Amino acid sequence: VSQPGSALESASSCHSLDAEVAPFSVEPCSGVILPGKKEEFLVKFSPLEVGEFEGHLICSITNLKEEEQGPVLALKGRSLLPFCHFELEDSDYLSGNKRNPELRGPRGAPPGITLDPNTRVIEFSSIGVFTRNSRIFSIINPTTSNYSFNWICESTVSLREEPVFRCLTERGIVKAGKKAEVMFEFIPQQLDVAESFWTFLIPEQNISIPFLLVGKTREPAINFNRPYLNYRSILIGQEAQETIYIINNEDQPFSFMFRENSRHSAGHVSSLTVHPIEGTVSPCSRVPVVISFSANCEGEVNFNLICDVKKKTQPLALNVKAEGYAMKACVRCELGENQIMELSSQTVNRISFKEVEVNECVVYRFMISNNGKFSFGFVWEYSFPRDLQQHLKMSPESGRVMAAQKTKSALTFFPQKKCSFKDLSLKQLHVYFPPMYLLCTLVWRIMSSYICKNLAICTCLSSTSDPPRGCFRFFFFIRSKPTAIHSVDCLFTSTAYLDVVFHSEVLYPKGNIQVPITFYPREAIQYHEVITFEFNRLSKQNVDIFGQGSEMKVEVANPENRTVSFGALRIRQIVKKVVPVVNHSLAPLTFSLAITSNVPALQDPKVLNLLPSGEITLQPNGGTCNVEVIFSPKCRMIQFAEEVMLDCAGMSRPLFLLTGCCQGIEICLDQNHISFGAVVLGSQALRRVVMQNSGDVGVSFKWEIQKFKPNSSIEPVEGYVSPSMEVVFDVTFHPTEMNQDIRCENLNCSIEGSQPLQLTLSGSCVGCPSSKDIINFSCQVRNKHTQVIMLMNRSNQYWNLRPIYEGEHWNGPESVIVEPHQQNKPYEIT
Repeated sequence: VSQPGSALESASSCHSLDAEVAPFSVEPCSGVILPGKKEEFLVKFSPLEVGEFEGHLICSITNLKEEEQGPVLALKGRSLLPFCHFELEDSDYLSGNKRNPELRGPRGAPPGITLDPNTRVIEFSSIGVFTRNSRIFSIINPTTSNYSFNWICESTVSLREEPVFRCLTERGIVKAGKKAEVMFEFIPQQLDVAESFWTFLIPEQNISIPFLLVGKTREPAINFNRPYLNYRSILIGQEAQETIYIINNEDQPFSFMFRENSRHSAGHVSSLTVHPIEGTVSPCSRVPVVISFSANCEGEVNFNLICDVKKKTQPLALNVKAEGYAMKACVRCELGENQIMELSSQTVNRISFKEVEVNECVVYRFMISNNGKFSFGFVWEYSFPRDLQQHLKMSPESGRVMAAQKTKSALTFFPQKKCSFKDLSLKQLHVYFPPMYLLCTLVWRIMSSYICKNLAICTCLSSTSDPPRGCFRFFFFIRSKPTAIHSVDCLFTSTAYLDVVFHSEVLYPKGNIQVPITFYPREAIQYHEVITFEFNRLSKQNVDIFGQGSEMKVEVANPENRTVSFGALRIRQIVKKVVPVVNHSLAPLTFSLAITSNVPALQDPKVLNLLPSGEITLQPNGGTCNVEVIFSPKCRMIQFAEEVMLDCAGMSRPLFLLTGCCQGIEICLDQNHISFGAVVLGSQALRRVVMQNSGDVGVSFKWEIQKFKPNSSIEPVEGYVSPSMEVVFDVTFHPTEMNQDIRCENLNCSIEGSQPLQLTLSGSCVGCPSSKDIINFSCQVRNKHTQVIMLMNRSNQYWNLRPIYEGEHWNGPESVIVEPHQQNKPYEIT
């Protein structure tokens, strides 16, 4: 039985079967067969050593007649030892007919050629192009001799193209009973199935094994959560925002970047604002991208926003559409026959009624036209003295004008008694969506005695905790200009995210009122609230409050710094790393950095330290700072991984990871005392002791060999042990005189850069026991007589015997080797 793709070494010895260790087995080994039924048996051949095996499988049936014999099956098997074995999983790429028959064979062979049935297949899977994919496997040499190996590429090589497969271990040597690692790389350049034929060659044995390297590359599963974005209609000068997501369904991060030229429309008339314009999508996650558009002209605009993803052959595309429009409101006043005045929103428009008789009715009609594509509403606001309200009236005072339509409002002056006025103000025409103000002055203009101010957008950290951990506080001022006194009330009720502290107050002339407002965002969204103030319980003034909650987005500027490696240091060596940290949040952040380690050696600030150690403030939208990490170990430390935590507003999360170790010397023996027991004078006993290097640094060693003499010795006396390796010493006890207690204590082994190791040996020397067997020889003078005795070794160790002859007339081989459990080893005595 052999494994495909392995070189085999045959065996010529033939073994007789022992029932206890027989390599044959049968399943089931016992049972019952009902009348008229049949039973299937499975016979297995599982050899434990190399050779040819024969035997008989006898079926014992209890209810057979005495003269009848049960079924007997002759068994014969042969076991082989491979010259080499590859630690590779089996592939069904060829056996399952998954290979495209149109692909070429080795050395440029035409398609359709039949491949060697012993071809081993190594499969690679790559996500995206230009990705380095590695496969490492071992070659095992089970034989007793060293041999070398070579990897030869059998595929045609083009000088114009880089090979997608590379062998980083093209040749090497595999020692007897050891294994060697081989590494292949697959760097695809396109989305397709790539093949490369290789031959594994052992020159000493003239053995070659064909290999087929198969690489399969697929496009990373990264896409937008939506294929298009439509802002629809946007008023000129207004900004609209939409959030899309870049979704990464893979188990590895990918970096992305939006193309700068794709943000602009044809002729660079309009443009999009993309934030962030580049970044990295973590594995199995998504990244929000805010796309803003501000209309600056009328008409439709179209963008094809392109996002390049590293390792992805085709970029992501997002179609963005929008339409800019302007509100076209026109107000004309009919002053008389063929006399029309167009009102302006930039200046004060004056209308004169001239002289009017009592009970005479004068009407001025205002034509409000909508020349745009969208409807708007209007409201006439005016403030007349009470004694004049009975003479002046506007009808209707409010309404709505549809697109491409017009409506009329009439201002009627119907004096019922003598009166006169000058510069009386028809306060304003408020055209909303969007706002437009037209002041028509009839008499004197009444101004409000207070000023309310709209607040700009503010940002701060969003928080779902109660109470919120992130907040933004500011003060709003109400000022009075004239000499009048006003009472001020706030009609706004505080919410969970906006708190207004205000009580009814009196606003004195030229005074001001300070209104504290606190913003507690709960989500990463835009907020808008209207705070209404009432003056003198008559008029109201609205104040628009805009805010935006922002997630805390503080991260390392370079994704490679998410894991900072100090490498392997020596004791008292100092290494400093600089990690740039960037704030991608929309709000400034003040935070501190800390390392909480469970390793006592790392809790010392002189071993692992962060600078700056206090609070750090970063500006929004890209504010950066450099964080210095200093590592100076004082003792040996195994590989560690510690998180640098970011503490901000009571919240804590990991920012980046620190890894490293401190190499030191750690050498030990598997036993410090060896007891040899009783050894016959003139013979010797062998024991083995193992030196283990569990440290990180290779060291040299040397035994004080003089202390071993004359009763013992050790091999090797000196040498070098590498990290994570072992050295086996053969300690031989060969006493020179009989003694019941022979001890060699404190045998020192000097270790480079460390304390010496000590070993103690003990044993006793006894005389040779008297002979139990007598062998009689009979021969003529000057002739010789040879007899054979049989030696038996019941132990599990090899015996190397050196017979001692006390008479001068007898001799034999100087030494003889008896294998473990060998029953009859012949030895000739002449």
